[in-house]
Amino acid sequence: MSLNDNYIPTRVSASAGQTVVTVDWLFNTASELVVMVNDVLQVLTTDYTVVLPTSFLSPNGTVTFLVALAASDIVLIQRSTPLLQSTDFASSGAFSAQTIEDAFDKGMIIAQELGTGLMVALPDGDTSPDVTGASVAVTDPSGAAAITTFDGGELMQDIIIILKNSDYTFTAGTFGTAGDLVLLGGVDFTTGVVGDCIQFVYDGVNWIECARSINS
Repeated sequence: MSLNDNYIPTRVSASAGQTVVTVDWLFNTASELVVMVNDVLQVLTTDYTVVLPTSFLSPNGTVTFLVALAASDIVLIQRSTPLLQSTDFASSGAFSAQTIEDAFDKGMIIAQELGTGLMVALPDGDTSPDVTGASVAVTDPSGAAAITTFDGGELMQDIIIILKNSDYTFTAGTFGTAGDLVLLGGVDFTTGVVGDCIQFVYDGVNWIECARSINS
């Protein structure tokens, strides 16, 4: 297999009635894609279907939306490969060059993603959104949630939350209590508005606020 030299998430400003977006980098399964429209996470088979690439040298996979897009809808398609070593190497018998190459290719795919970062959407009403592998998250522009923790955190993961409205809040917890948010002054952050940011780092127990930007 030959990989693209660079992986850059696909970002498209849609035309009225558009349903198909072409993805020009390699992915192996539909579940590896993270698809967002106007900062709202889309659901595979509910909101879109996927055709896998048929060529490794010139990837040409597609995402087809089940409801036509409106003019200037912003579509963001990213790849999120599971951080797992799933190849079983035989201890004897014939040497499989393809098995070895596939394992190395997966490592390179993950390295490309780590170099780019992953942006996720925080769903409406979810007080403990999943941020697995993410470095940036955006709130649903028409949603609301009182966030108390983040699921899927890894030791030393840091994440920047970009607010797209004023209806997401962050609840201050207790240092040392698993999963709690540790916020400035131990006070809930309830005054954020569109364009503001808050950043957390996960120490293996708590999500600790390390920066806040009030941009309004």
